[in-house]
Amino acid sequence: AASDVYKRQDLDNAILLIQQSLVLEPNNAKAWAIAGQIYLLNEDILSAERFYKKAKAIDPILEEVKALKSLIDEKKKEE
Repeated sequence: AASDVYKRQDLDNAILLIQQSLVLEPNNAKAWAIAGQIYLLNEDILSAERFYKKAKAIDPILEEVKALKSLIDEKKKEE
């Protein structure tokens, strides 16, 4: 369906933008957590977990980092 094409394109664009953001601000835990959420939307749990670990290493108490962990755990339960 056309909506699937747009969703795919939006995710690809989001991935591109967040990667650029991480290059510019590699110590931005929130950006790493957002990247993880984007990969999770893309059904890529392994990548989401990698981004979570990086975000947690930078700022373990950041709300977005905790939220990403919850989202990953929920996604794993669905499998």
